[in-house]
Amino acid sequence: MLVDISGSKIQDSAVASALDGLRTDPTIEPRHMAFVHGGAAAKMQVRRLASARGDAVFDVAAEAIAWLKGH
Repeated sequence: MLVDISGSKIQDSAVASALDGLRTDPTIEPRHMAFVHGGAAAKMQVRRLASARGDAVFDVAAEAIAWLKGH
């Protein structure tokens, strides 16, 4: 699953809560999630979320899509 948050303010608690809910929602159950971030602060915060499941964080969508295709 590709999650592009490049246009979001990750520091916003609503965004952080939605990402955590997406990551833990048993009805979705994505095998792998690839996050595309919008900046350095977002990258650090999303890496914390992604590392808990073995997901990945990318600078651009093309890299994220390639990673998803390989997993």
